[in-house]
Amino acid sequence: MQKTHGLSHCRFCGKKLSALRMLFSSESEFCGKLHRFEYAQKQNELGLARLLEGDSRTAAENRWEQCARKIQSTENSELVSSVANS
Repeated sequence: MQKTHGLSHCRFCGKKLSALRMLFSSESEFCGKLHRFEYAQKQNELGLARLLEGDSRTAAENRWEQCARKIQSTENSELVSSVANS
């Protein structure tokens, strides 16, 4: 599967599509039915893999963890600063 080259190229192989295909075909984003099927299959596989390998924490939990680390690092910096000035 190749990178999308725009609306006038097949989303699977990148081959340039004819203007007639884009206007009158239900396969307007692909060379044909096979590429549409293969593209959908690959997208499903990628989505499933992403879900399976994904972090079980929510986005909010990740943000809280980032904030806690930032606060911890700020507190540590201030502590080192105050000790150095003493």
